[in-house]
Amino acid sequence: MPDSSSTDVFAPPAIPGQRQPFDHPKAPYAGAAFAPPAPPLQSPAAEPYGHWVLRVAAALIDAVLQIPFLVVQVIGTVIAFDGGGLTWVERPGYATFNDTISVNEPFITTNTWIGLAVANVANLAWIVFFVWNTRVRQGRHGASIGKSCMNLMVVSERDGRPIGTFATWIRSWVHLLDLLTLGIGYLWPLWDRKRQTFADMVMKTAVLHLPPRRW
Repeated sequence: MPDSSSTDVFAPPAIPGQRQPFDHPKAPYAGAAFAPPAPPLQSPAAEPYGHWVLRVAAALIDAVLQIPFLVVQVIGTVIAFDGGGLTWVERPGYATFNDTISVNEPFITTNTWIGLAVANVANLAWIVFFVWNTRVRQGRHGASIGKSCMNLMVVSERDGRPIGTFATWIRSWVHLLDLLTLGIGYLWPLWDRKRQTFADMVMKTAVLHLPPRRW
């Protein structure tokens, strides 16, 4: 008879096609009353929480995946300016990124429109990919592509499930706490027992390091 006093009686059910946080033999809720039996430990030192180095590596992978969109956007911009009709106008007293583009319609060519179209489509594609990868995918399945490569999974401490798209979006803004504390929040997982950033503490999330898949 399960102990009714347990605070973790209801383990998350298996979701078809999705890795489960209790795949890890030392996940915090692996001993729950209705959790599946834990597989044998590969090593007694196995840790359920994702190390800081793995989280940084995952973030770098996600960043590298965005480079092709930037490259295409730059190529499109170069084509547009070479096509004619566009010039940069410096704004005195402003930073370079606040410069504006002057349009001279009589000198605009087909190449100008093609370049602008390529640059804008690439920018839109980047936004769609970024939102899908870091908000939708991670919210629904617990991991962006980078985190999946590092076998990491973001779950709620309350029920062990992925936190969903909306909560993932909120969590991304809460990461401002990690930034506004001079980056200390991002470094906090280096010594924290549960490897949490300040955003993880506020959102009550944990980043688990799952064992590699066995294909």
